[in-house]
Amino acid sequence: MCRFPRSFGAHLPQSIQSAHQTPSRSPRPAGRLVGESEISSTRDGGQAAADGRGDIRRVAGSWQWKRMITVTFIRHGESEDNLKPIWAGWKDAPLSELGRKQAQALGASLSTTRLTHIYASSLLRAHATGLAVHTHQPAPQPPFTVSPHLREQHFGVAEGHSWVMHAPDGVTLEEMYTKKVYPVLYGREEKFPDGESLDDLARRAEEALRECVLPHVKVDGEGEETHVALASHGLCISELMSALIRLDPEARKGQKYSGLLNTAWARAEIRIRDGHNGPIDPSNPPPLEVRVTHFNHKDHLNTLKEIPPTHVEVDGARAEAKAFFGGQTVQA
Repeated sequence: MCRFPRSFGAHLPQSIQSAHQTPSRSPRPAGRLVGESEISSTRDGGQAAADGRGDIRRVAGSWQWKRMITVTFIRHGESEDNLKPIWAGWKDAPLSELGRKQAQALGASLSTTRLTHIYASSLLRAHATGLAVHTHQPAPQPPFTVSPHLREQHFGVAEGHSWVMHAPDGVTLEEMYTKKVYPVLYGREEKFPDGESLDDLARRAEEALRECVLPHVKVDGEGEETHVALASHGLCISELMSALIRLDPEARKGQKYSGLLNTAWARAEIRIRDGHNGPIDPSNPPPLEVRVTHFNHKDHLNTLKEIPPTHVEVDGARAEAKAFFGGQTVQA
């Protein structure tokens, strides 16, 4: 069996907003977006079923439909803090003018992709982006659920203060902290006082999967196809995708998915590996097959004809900060 570490809690807190019931809709084949962001081949060269729902495997002497679900990870639009070299994890800035345009363009581009469930971070920038996607979905619209597990990494006392790549030579961290300037911490276990480390974020990402994704994984093909969208943040999405891939015992280890642009999205297809029958326990999931089909898909941004005058191009420290919060790895 494929397990999360024993130290992770088996019981999840309720979402801030419960999903409302959605009338069933007739299933139809899932369209596949094709572009430079599509990852066309699987690890073993296999192909997904033509309609995107799964495939048929012979199990215990009979043919069984192995249900496949789709998960789309959406990074929020540009926030008012994204152009500032400051620590902005739980600091709750709204979308900028450009960010609102990005979110609307994203929602319009996904309006023909039927989503069955939408989850969003409780932070304003991701929540508003998720709502833009939800608003553009045709009726009956899918349930919209807010989950604090999808929030960005919490930077504790550094929140809202200056972000720098390195402390100057000869200057201690204590001296930097006194000046309210906080250099990047490079170890996964390191964190600012009252904040989260990347390892803490990874554990929270696993909680998010147990809450928002794994309950939708099914063995059989009964009912409509499932497509879950998660509106979250750059660093959190990187950990979410890594956590999901860890549930696949045959996945290539060490693959990193980072550097999402604002409102760019990634997509994965998931099914239960052969050999499991019966109900799925989200706290102790069976081995999964995870296939990443898209990463950093951003074609909808080509529809933005005018960049708002309040938006300026960034360079230097601001560019580094923008890349960092997109989930890109920075060098020590």
